[in-house]
Amino acid sequence: MQFSVLAQAFYAPDYSYKDKPDDVTDISDELYESLKQATAGGCVVFRDNGKFVISEPRPSQYYEWNSTGNIWEMSAEAKQQQKDDAAAAATQKKSVLRSAADAEISWRQDAVDEGIATDEETAALAEWKKYRVLLMRVDVSKAPDIEWPPQPV
Repeated sequence: MQFSVLAQAFYAPDYSYKDKPDDVTDISDELYESLKQATAGGCVVFRDNGKFVISEPRPSQYYEWNSTGNIWEMSAEAKQQQKDDAAAAATQKKSVLRSAADAEISWRQDAVDEGIATDEETAALAEWKKYRVLLMRVDVSKAPDIEWPPQPV
């Protein structure tokens, strides 16, 4: 088997390729298995002093490989995208939690309005309303560093 660092790809030596990279190197079956697992696992293979080296797996989708320094890096644009994605996920979570709180408050409020609430239901209503207020104060722009209020038991 053969491997190209530039293409991060394997090549069968007995097959004719239209555009085969110049850096294709013969590798042993053992090295092939190792490099195959590494590339499938999100690692990058590079050469250092003529030897194949396997990077750590890609930390997240926001990182790109810097082949000059042989490290994973996140650009300013990717950092902003990560922040925007975290805020969007927090907004979605806040919406789901708000819907759950609204549902818990609704039936308890009905019981109080109708004068048929138990003492436990009345107490729980106050706790759920407090939770909903705290939830609405959550600033999703601070994602992913958000301290979500605990739901009432």
